[in-house]
Amino acid sequence: MIKCITLLRDEADSIGALVDRTGREPPLRLALCRVRNPGEIVAVEMSWYADLANLYDERRAGETIIVEERVARGADWLAGRWNARRGEQRPLLIGLIRRAAHLSREEFGQYWWNRHRPLADSLVPLELNPVAYVHNYVRTDQHSVWDGIGELYEASFSVARNRGEWFESEAAAALLADEERFMDPVSREVLVTDQEILLA
Repeated sequence: MIKCITLLRDEADSIGALVDRTGREPPLRLALCRVRNPGEIVAVEMSWYADLANLYDERRAGETIIVEERVARGADWLAGRWNARRGEQRPLLIGLIRRAAHLSREEFGQYWWNRHRPLADSLVPLELNPVAYVHNYVRTDQHSVWDGIGELYEASFSVARNRGEWFESEAAAALLADEERFMDPVSREVLVTDQEILLA
């Protein structure tokens, strides 16, 4: 499947057109992530298509990015997530990442998966990990300021807060130092959202 992530500036312009489209097939899967304290981005839409021909490209007020998805943690949990009842919301942190200036987009993705991910797995305490974690690598043919998008599905926002406190401790120093080797931490944007499954 082809995965698209759309950063929405105006949620009202988006969802109805995707679910109810005349003459075109809807996405195979669709999730809406509403930002809790919206700024420029008010929501994030995640959609999956069988092929590019069905991609809904008449976007209204958002940036659509085609990504390559890799599940770093919680594949079984994610599979069950698609059985959620309509209206059921789950906490989800979405991280928008830019690569370090000396890396290509491909090199950034390789480092994130092959070097940084194992380091994080070895350092972050198990009780602070999200129930599922997804890497989204922005394709090289996409014109976006972002190079990677992370999805952290949380058991609760309190776990996320506790993890944030851990990142401020000396125990996280090696992990934070490693971030600077492949990404631009200053430009990173984290969206605190509630995700709802709309089509599955």
